[in-house]
Amino acid sequence: MWMFRVLVFVVLFFYTASIAIAENEKPLVIATSTGLHPFMGKDINGKPSGMLVDLWKLWAEKANRKIEFRIYNWQESIEAIKNGEADIHAGMFEGQERGKVIAFSGPIYDVSSSFYVRANSAINKIPSDGSSFILGVLSGSSHEERSASLYPHLKLASFQTPQELVKALLDSTVDIVTAEDGSFIHMTSVYGAKGKIKRLEVDRWVDDIHVGVLKTRADLLNLVEQGLRAISASDYSALEKRWLDQDVRVAFRSNGKPLSLTDSEKNWLSKQGKITVGIMENWVPFSFQSETGQRVGISASVFNIINKLLGNKLVLRPGEWKTLLNDVKDGKIDAVLDITPLPKREPFYHFTTPYLETRHAIFGRKTKGGAFAYPDVSTATIALERGFGNVQFYRDLYPDIKIIEVDDTLAALQFVAKGKAQYYIGNRIAGMFAANKGGIENLVTPIIAEDRASIPLNIGVRKDARILRDIFQKAIETITPEQMDNIITSSVGGNSSSVFAITDEERAWLNTKPKARIFIGSWQPYFYMENGQPKGLGYEYVRHILTALGVDYDTRHMTWAEGIENIKSLQAVDILPTAAFSEERAKYLNFTPDYTSSPMVIVSRKNSSVITDLDDLKGMTISVENEFIMHQRLRAERPDLNLATYPTTTKALEAVSLGQADAYVGNLAAAGYLIEKQGFGNLKIAAPTGYDVNSWGIAIRKDWPELTSLMSKYLAQMSDEEHSQLRKAALTVRFEHGIDWKTVIYWVTGLAIVLGSVIAVIVYWNRRLGSEVQERKKAQFELTGALDTISQSIDYASNIQKAILPNDAFLKEDLKDHFVIWEPRDVVGGDLYWYRRCEGGFILVLADCTGHGVPGAFMTMLATGALDRALREQKNGDPAILLSYMHRSIQYSLGQDQKDGASDDGLELGICKIEADTGDLTFAGARFSLFKVTEQECEEIKGDKKGIGYRGIASDQTFTNQPVVTDIDATFVMTSDGITDQIGGERRRGFGKKRLKKLLLSAQGYKLEKQKGLILDAFNEHQGDEQRRDDVSMIGFKVR
Repeated sequence: MWMFRVLVFVVLFFYTASIAIAENEKPLVIATSTGLHPFMGKDINGKPSGMLVDLWKLWAEKANRKIEFRIYNWQESIEAIKNGEADIHAGMFEGQERGKVIAFSGPIYDVSSSFYVRANSAINKIPSDGSSFILGVLSGSSHEERSASLYPHLKLASFQTPQELVKALLDSTVDIVTAEDGSFIHMTSVYGAKGKIKRLEVDRWVDDIHVGVLKTRADLLNLVEQGLRAISASDYSALEKRWLDQDVRVAFRSNGKPLSLTDSEKNWLSKQGKITVGIMENWVPFSFQSETGQRVGISASVFNIINKLLGNKLVLRPGEWKTLLNDVKDGKIDAVLDITPLPKREPFYHFTTPYLETRHAIFGRKTKGGAFAYPDVSTATIALERGFGNVQFYRDLYPDIKIIEVDDTLAALQFVAKGKAQYYIGNRIAGMFAANKGGIENLVTPIIAEDRASIPLNIGVRKDARILRDIFQKAIETITPEQMDNIITSSVGGNSSSVFAITDEERAWLNTKPKARIFIGSWQPYFYMENGQPKGLGYEYVRHILTALGVDYDTRHMTWAEGIENIKSLQAVDILPTAAFSEERAKYLNFTPDYTSSPMVIVSRKNSSVITDLDDLKGMTISVENEFIMHQRLRAERPDLNLATYPTTTKALEAVSLGQADAYVGNLAAAGYLIEKQGFGNLKIAAPTGYDVNSWGIAIRKDWPELTSLMSKYLAQMSDEEHSQLRKAALTVRFEHGIDWKTVIYWVTGLAIVLGSVIAVIVYWNRRLGSEVQERKKAQFELTGALDTISQSIDYASNIQKAILPNDAFLKEDLKDHFVIWEPRDVVGGDLYWYRRCEGGFILVLADCTGHGVPGAFMTMLATGALDRALREQKNGDPAILLSYMHRSIQYSLGQDQKDGASDDGLELGICKIEADTGDLTFAGARFSLFKVTEQECEEIKGDKKGIGYRGIASDQTFTNQPVVTDIDATFVMTSDGITDQIGGERRRGFGKKRLKKLLLSAQGYKLEKQKGLILDAFNEHQGDEQRRDDVSMIGFKVR
């Protein structure tokens, strides 16, 4: 018997051991999720990728266990753990609900989360009253659970993927979203939403990522923890370097890394002859030959940057794609541009990381709706480029698809435009470029092809030259996002990242064929009736967008107050063409992004007493338009002011002109337009209001969210040329604070006409001076009148220029102490100072434009607009990037980017960004200096020796950020050259920089207002009886 028991024991022992061995041999299933890049996602071949994926591969090595990955959407990945389909969740946040069934490891990583809104949204904090606000969250995420607990007053909308979350925010389906920062910001970049979404600087938090397993599997959790403990800090650092440095930081930091080659790399490079790099012969806009025979395009521009960094060691060889690939494999050439890493290519090439990721898009023919929902291409007829990888990809993916192969992208789009194919699917940038250059206008804005991942464009290097791959990699890392944006813009000629998908709900709404009723009031130049026809900028925008969407419309003419009441009650009005957002209006209106803006100003009679701000209007009668945004704001915020309401802007201005009111408060563009057009010659722009620049979008009735979404999407993808054409159609002038040729062109045109007329009069009368005395007297009389007109016009222009300068109250809020000297040589001038708040702090600018007087003033308005546009694109206010953007913007505005551009104007300026919480200062200058003054010395911090604008200067200029230590009580000064170049003294010498530094040092012990007086006294004493040579401007400030 005992032998039987021993035998049974031996059998059971080995059976149990074999089960354990089998269990160890069975791969553990790791659940990952899509769309959470850089942590989890799919690569171009559909395989799991991301930092957490690589972490688990490392864990498998340390724990000596086999693993396999399965990809789900987020909600499915949680369910896979709960139902046992997967053993381990790659990474999740802890949550009370999921914690009922899932056990969590210790933290493996921490990530931050935030709230996001559209860039034009007035929301700056989490609303306390959620009656009209919708918060978007990822379904099944900890954000959903957290939001439901902390913000029960907000309506939650759940989405399956971060992509859907980004789209919902862009198309106004939701008002706010909350998400993990890294993956959400990545998706905003992928979907072309950089600059269209902003992060709220409130209620941010950091969460730990944990591994999740079923609570019933304590042994598995123990195994997980053991493997994780074996992963060292250096292992984690390597993962971060690979995924975060190469992704989030490159995408969202301002500057690339400097080129730093090792000694061995330098030595290898020095021993090489010319290094041959292949590029596709004809793939516009990436590589093609210009009319002058030069190789141009996005990829060619990237090559030029790398070649310059490497001492012009590279030679570009255009060729047919398959030939180039084979030549690299055979060692005939060294590398090839624009290659996508694929498993089948790995034996033959070393790959750099991408210098650009592009998306595939679906292009369709414009129909009634003007756009199309995500199409079913599985059985469609599509046109594709012959020999491109898409041909085989879609044949394998959709066996029933019909593919027409054509010679190139333009030919494919022409097949779609003519109805010979239903769709073209291909590189979005190439497709948009080809459609634009080919003049194809009946295509809808392309939508993302979701069945294809992002397509990375890399450099592929021959397999025996790994060191060359490493050199190329370092060169690519020097390229900043701003350089790449500039390359794309200059190659494509516009925004290449527009996305315009249409949802089933929007399609259903369009199919109901609604007729939209557009409100037309009397607010020139935005909307008004002229000879029985609707006119105005706002009307042109609405008409244009509705026509593109295929929506019928008519107009309803009434007062603004009547329009508000009608759209509230859903009766006679559906759309307000130009309306400012407010939380009160958001209860009964939906808003698109803003499309125009203007400062709010005070208008008074020319013979009235001096008015400097709203406080000077106490006791006076102030005219405003009934229920306009300024009426609502003043009524709520300034009960001490006496308001008189009028139905239209014309009536409000007329009241001031006739003495029925003392001043008008409202929109500069509208007031200026009407003062000139209606002949209110006794009115002037008296002062700014102190309010921020007002912006206006399109307001739509609350129960038409689908139309709001469609119009918002259309606005978001409109090109600069499209905006310009609408403004030309609506205005003889273009308005917008900035001034961006938008507010001032009207005044420029009027003043130019006056000046031109006067010159003509002068010439004419000079030719007649030899005639009779009576005619001389008549000429003198006419000239006197003309000169009076000039003086009045220039005084008028001076009021406008002053109105766009910063309000001193804002500077007082953010600076410990400051002074400003701004003295035009003439009534108006070419110097400007500019102040704005930005993410994390505020920005102070002093600029000196070419010219003074009227020409200089025009340049300051251009520069102000360029600065405002730059800050809208670069919200963190990085000084060097703002300068680069300004340079491109000024060149574009003056036509200096064209070979036949006549203007050779520009400006020099300095930009200081001060961090609000730390007081840290960053300076960048374009032929401009910052002086730092302490008790011991006056230090000059010089900017780059490059100006802004000017003809013949490369558009891709980059500038340098200089961190500056902000010592306690140090004074910082920026000055135009109007001070240092001023002639004076007995020897008639310039004031000079040496004298200025000595003066600043001697004044350092005083308060800044006293310093201002000392500086002006010394300057005026030096100038003496000499004529003022230039405009004089200086800003001094203290941070600590």
